[in-house]
Amino acid sequence: MESIPGTDLVRAAAFHGAGIAMGDCAIGPDVGEGYTGGKTFGRNPGEAGLLTRSMPVALLLTFVV
Repeated sequence: MESIPGTDLVRAAAFHGAGIAMGDCAIGPDVGEGYTGGKTFGRNPGEAGLLTRSMPVALLLTFVV
């Protein structure tokens, strides 16, 4: 069995930690957008067509700005 040098182990742990942090940061906005969409469609079911056309634009603006 080969031993892993300390620098490689630290680098691997850093990459692993960065991946977990990015995943955790991606969950929050998704939950918020889902909650907002659910409340919006629940209150205005007649406007579902208009909302489904405008929501992708709003989502794109949140990522661009």
